[in-house]
Amino acid sequence: MFPYLTRQSLNRLRLHRYFSSATEPYQVCVIGASHAGCEAAAASARVGARTLLLTKSLDDIGELSSDPSIGGIGKGTLVREVDALDGLMAKVADKSGSMFQMLNVTKGSAVWGPRAQIDRTLYKRQMKRELRRYQQNLYIRAARASSLLVDSEPHDLHVSGVKLDTGEIIHCSKVVLCTTKEYRIGTTGDDDFEDLWSSLRRLGLEFHQLHTITQPRLDGKTINFTNLTRQDGDVSPSPFSFLSSAVVNAENQIPRYLTRTTSATHDIVRDNMHLSALIEEASGSRHCPTLEAKSLRFSHNSLPVWLESEGYDTDVVCANGLACTLPEEVQGPMLRTIPGLENVKMLSPAYGIKYDYLDPRILTGVSPLPWLSPLHFLELHLLETLEEKHVKGFYCAGKPAGTPGYEEAAGQGIIAGANAARSALGRGPFLLKRSESFIGSLTHDLITRGVPVPQSTSPPRSDYRLFVRPDNAHIRMTAKGLYFVTGNDMVADKLVAYGAGVISRGRMESHSRLLETYNRVLRMLKHCIRNAHSWRARGHSVAHSNKQKRFGSLMHSDLIREFPLLKDVDPRLLKVVEHDGEEIRSPFGTGKARYEGHE
Repeated sequence: MFPYLTRQSLNRLRLHRYFSSATEPYQVCVIGASHAGCEAAAASARVGARTLLLTKSLDDIGELSSDPSIGGIGKGTLVREVDALDGLMAKVADKSGSMFQMLNVTKGSAVWGPRAQIDRTLYKRQMKRELRRYQQNLYIRAARASSLLVDSEPHDLHVSGVKLDTGEIIHCSKVVLCTTKEYRIGTTGDDDFEDLWSSLRRLGLEFHQLHTITQPRLDGKTINFTNLTRQDGDVSPSPFSFLSSAVVNAENQIPRYLTRTTSATHDIVRDNMHLSALIEEASGSRHCPTLEAKSLRFSHNSLPVWLESEGYDTDVVCANGLACTLPEEVQGPMLRTIPGLENVKMLSPAYGIKYDYLDPRILTGVSPLPWLSPLHFLELHLLETLEEKHVKGFYCAGKPAGTPGYEEAAGQGIIAGANAARSALGRGPFLLKRSESFIGSLTHDLITRGVPVPQSTSPPRSDYRLFVRPDNAHIRMTAKGLYFVTGNDMVADKLVAYGAGVISRGRMESHSRLLETYNRVLRMLKHCIRNAHSWRARGHSVAHSNKQKRFGSLMHSDLIREFPLLKDVDPRLLKVVEHDGEEIRSPFGTGKARYEGHE
């Protein structure tokens, strides 16, 4: 009937159908459909604010602009925390992942790292589907913001709306900025943001620059995988979301392959170092050094390169470990010195990107007692909302706050979106402490220390990493979503709680059942006390000791054999119970062993 309509056009029409223009003024406007923007918009809608998400193109929603992977050591914990607050990233990754791994499983649970290689196309499709679930409060428009509108009052500036490039005025009391102006090396930047950036500068906001480096993209059909080391995904992958019983593509995972650079590779890099477009005035991440930096820093000439597929319906392969800023004519010969890539065709070279960000130290922290001493204020300064100090109602998350990582951006997006919505509705702030989450540690570091380099999350950055683990994120975080429904005490009627808070009804009901099971199992195990000899007599390996003992050192099969009632409990929950058990010391030095859990 409409032969001129393509599948892509029909998808856009469907999006406009679900996200049509609102007839009433918006309360929150989110600029940019990045990972931070999607989470901020969804969190704002969950809280109950009428929310508008602005994006230059509907095709930008959920775009994996750099490497197509989610999670890792530290970052995987962030994804689990986003899920515990009813965020989108974990659920979308479970449905669009092409390979799942739990990293560092031979070490303690504090440094486990759930990770997934992602199909780019599937991820964007699933993210749009998740956003459709919020159509009651969330509206999406393909439009460009050209300036931030503010009302001036004595000693204060307050957000009043956003002006579009068409001249249309969007009235709202809160704005969350989740996109930034980027510059590919050798260019002048994205002119689409110049008007918006100029309006922010006129408000006195200060910009700085950071940089990130991309990996080269290769044609998989021209790679010889024969002699490369193959690495498959986990046989029984652990989902990111606790609401997911399993990942969608568990039986159809795409392996990745390991190759290594050679001395010839690094000779080419060193010989052409003068051609590298390294960005002197913009800092890069110390966790992701360029190939040029690694060639100078490390004496050996064999560095790992992971060849990872970008999806099920594409032959594009990402060469993870070869990020550089050398000219394209140098990268080709360099690639062909690596085993397996002798005849490779490079589809896209690696290149560097600079981007503008606002100094996060100007973002506000909530201090109910500002007259306290600086030492005490540092303690209270943990309560960050990601609101800008000098322009009330203006929030930042993601790259504008100096965090380019997908996972860090998603965590900040939830905080900024939830706080913007709660403020617009006249409620108290939603706050996460450093001691209870990686998101809290990340935000605290950003606001108190600034961003000398792009901020990246890893377990050593958390002072409480033995407690803040990926396996217990849903236990320690979802209750926060319930608690901050009222801003005061936990309400007795949870059906009222979920309706006004950060989490949805489905998450609330699931969490209630989970806590009931968790507490029941913990009580059962904690009341089971036997001396070490008795445990060994029952076939368990418990060493002689007058010091602390751990029942959690038993294997999972031993737990089920000792307590048959546990066979119906989710294994993921049993792991949390193991790790959360408290260690005790026998008061009589008799070597008693009790259910205790790992550190």
